[in-house]
Amino acid sequence: MNQNHFYDETLLHLLYIFHEGLSTEDIEPFLNWKHPQNINNVISNRNNKTSYLYKNRLIEYDGASRRVCITRAGKEMIERRYSDDREA
Repeated sequence: MNQNHFYDETLLHLLYIFHEGLSTEDIEPFLNWKHPQNINNVISNRNNKTSYLYKNRLIEYDGASRRVCITRAGKEMIERRYSDDREA
């Protein structure tokens, strides 16, 4: 399993729930209980072509405020992925 993809995907889902965005300080305690560096790698690897921050701009990062938020494209991807997952 590609851990970078796993954490990108986890962060994208978390940001879908917290659509107003989160600071990296808020995310760290939530996701870093097992591997402290991995969520920071999402930010550090943001210029990799496979990163969700780079690829299709699904997540945006503001370095000045250290906040991440989901983009419209990220929301649409999540909604498409789960649109017919369950029947009412």
